[in-house]
Order: sequence, then structure tokens, then C-alpha cells
Amino acid sequence: MRRKAPRRPGRATTAAPRDARRLRGAEPSWAPAPVAAVVRPLRPVALAEPAGVGGALSDEGWKRLAAAAGARAHSVSGGLYGPSSLTWKLLREQPVLLAIGRGLLLQVAHPAIAAGVAGHSDYEHDPLGRARRTLEALHRITFGDLATALRAAHAVWVAHGRVHGVVPSEAGPPWAGRPYDARDPQLSLWVHATTLETWVRGYETLVHPLTEDERERFWREARGTAGLFGLPDEVLPATWADLVAYVERTVGTLRVGPTARRIGESLFSNRASTVLAGIFGSHAGSLLRLLDLPPAQTSLRELALLLTAGFLPADLRAPYGFAWDAHRERRFERVCGAVRHLAPVLPAAVRYAAPYRAALTRVGH
Repeated sequence: MRRKAPRRPGRATTAAPRDARRLRGAEPSWAPAPVAAVVRPLRPVALAEPAGVGGALSDEGWKRLAAAAGARAHSVSGGLYGPSSLTWKLLREQPVLLAIGRGLLLQVAHPAIAAGVAGHSDYEHDPLGRARRTLEALHRITFGDLATALRAAHAVWVAHGRVHGVVPSEAGPPWAGRPYDARDPQLSLWVHATTLETWVRGYETLVHPLTEDERERFWREARGTAGLFGLPDEVLPATWADLVAYVERTVGTLRVGPTARRIGESLFSNRASTVLAGIFGSHAGSLLRLLDLPPAQTSLRELALLLTAGFLPADLRAPYGFAWDAHRERRFERVCGAVRHLAPVLPAAVRYAAPYRAALTRVGH
């Protein structure tokens, strides 16, 4: 029988966590000290360049990611936020996707962002492609382990590096002819803020109200990782109330141009089964295809238009071509009330996003 080798004095005997051993690598000397043990394993293996993005992650790029995420990371397996976070609680909710049209139309109401979407996406043939890719990245960043979250954030950063150009003349003054760049902190802030503000508005309307403290906590969590998207602390609103005020103030400066209207019209050209399969998964495809029958298709399109118009700021409804009156307002409130009462009794597979359910299993909940 072989004898066990004697322990060397001064050597730690506690085994490293399984996921840390799997991603073992050299620790960057500049990693934030409080989370050095978390980010240590990630660079050599987990942050290999995502397929199709092109170009390796440089030392400077890794330094930016580690500095942005490090001190706020929950754990290697729990990722950036973890199961006790407000971010997991809010972003797991599928019913909130019924409000997502608000965020998309708010974003492209900014002529520079509309120009970027029109010039760097295939929105005419794949109207929901950008929304789908954004949601997939958001889920990976929110619910992925730390390696997955940082890979996804890096992929977004690299993809945005290709989105730049000049706002076309049809945008009119003062935007026509101005250069745009998706990495511009002011443009990134508008996309970031409208995404989060829309999600909170949708959650409170369709799922459950939040307290003021919960809104502030959610914003602190989001603010803590905003650096992943190139947003420096100095451009970020200090509080949730400040973020809402920023959105309301900016809405007053927007101009819904022809490009934004074309993008908006394209969002409602999808078959209902295509939209819902993207939300609930293709495994429900045969059942969802029943929704493409003409009566159901018409009703669902009218419902999508009603919800999008209802969640939009009043000043942007007419520029996007939405009719609105007291009757539509009452219908909107009834639909939202019905969803709010239905959400608590939905099966978990329908109510909660699949990446959230997978994350719970991963962290042992």
C-alpha cells in the first residue's frame, strides 16, 4: 500500500472551490485586492474572445473589466449579483417583457441611436434581433457565473466598438451631420438608463410595486457594474430619483425622426409565435404557431400596440403614430391589472426566465 506524502509545513490544505480550480490561472497584479480571489481564475480561460467578435482581449481590456466588476462581484458561481440581489429578483420576471417596447422606442427616439441601429443592424428583416441580442446579453451578465458575465460584457463592448458613423440629414437639426459612436458615454447612459427605468416601471405595473429603498438598492447594484459598459461614475445619476429625472428631462429633448418611426413600425411586423418563442423558448413552438392564425394575430398585434403606447411617455405617442384616449387608457389599465393578478400563479417555467432558473440550480438554491 502506498503511503501518503507528508504535508509540507505552512502549506494550506483547504481545497479550492470546484469552479475556481477549473478556471485556474495567473492573477493580474492590478486586480482589486478585495476580489483578487474571485477574478484570479478568469482571464486565461474564461475571457477568451467570444466567437465572432474578433481580436483578443488585451491587458488593458481585461484591466477595465476586472476593475469595473471586481469589488462588486458576488462570487465566481453567483456572478456579479447573486441570488439575494434585487437585480435577480427583477430581471427574472418574464411578464415585464410586455413593457419592453417602451425602452426600445425611447432609445431610438434619440436620433444618434436610431442612426446606429439603422446603420449597423438588419432591423428591416429581423426587427427584434437587436432586442433579442440585448436580452440575451442582459441575462448572461445578470445570471451567468462571473466568467460568463464578464465574457458577455466584453462582447457587448467590442460590438459597440464597430458602431459609429454620422447621423443622416433626414434627422434634421440639430442632429443631422453629427458623428455618433456607441461607446460615447452619453449615448451609453441613455440606453442603460432607459433599459433599467423601463424594467422597473414594467415590474411595478405588471408584477408588484417596489419601495423607495428597493428602487435605490436596485440602482446601486446596477450603478456598481455600469463600468462594464464603459460608463464612468461621473456620468451616472447619483440616485434612482436622479435617474428618473434624467430620463424625463431627456425625453423633452428628443425628436422622433423618420428612422425611428421605421424602426418602430418594424417591431410590430413579427408573427406572434416568433415573438413569444423568443421569450418562452422554441419548445413551445407548435402551440405558439396557433397564435399566427389571423384572428389571434390581429388581437395580439393590437395588444402589443396598446401596451407599448400605454408605457410610452405621453409626448412620444403621437410622434410614433399611436392613437390614445380615455378608452385606450382604461383598456391598458385593465390588461395590466389582469397580468398583475395572473403573474403570481404562473408556473415557474413561464413566469421566470430560463437563465434565472439555471442560475438557481448552479448556486444550489
